[in-house]
Amino acid sequence: MINKITRELVSTYKVIVGAIVSLRNDRVKKVDSKEIVYLDLGLHTDAEQLRSVVQWFGHIDKFRAFGFEANPDHFSKVADQEWPLCVSLVNMALVGPDHDGDTIDF
Repeated sequence: MINKITRELVSTYKVIVGAIVSLRNDRVKKVDSKEIVYLDLGLHTDAEQLRSVVQWFGHIDKFRAFGFEANPDHFSKVADQEWPLCVSLVNMALVGPDHDGDTIDF
C-alpha cells in the first residue's frame, strides 16, 4: 500500500510542480475553482523551498501545501517553526516502489 501511495504522490508531485510553474507566470491573474496542492518531499532542517512556495502562493484561497520529512530530528526543527493554516507537515519517509519493508535506514 505504501508503494502505491508513493507512486501516486510522485506522479501528483510532477503535475503539481508543472502547475505551480505555470501559475507563477505573471500573465496568470486568476485561479479558477481548482485547488492548488504543493508537495515538498524533503524538508531537511529549514524547509526553505516550502517556505518560498507558501510565500508565493499562500495568498490563494484554495492553496494547500504538504511538507514531508523522514528524519525525526529534522522534522521537529521544521515543525517547531510557525506555519500558516494552509501547510500540513508529515513525519514520513516516501520511498520508491522497489523498497521492501516498513522502515528505512538513514
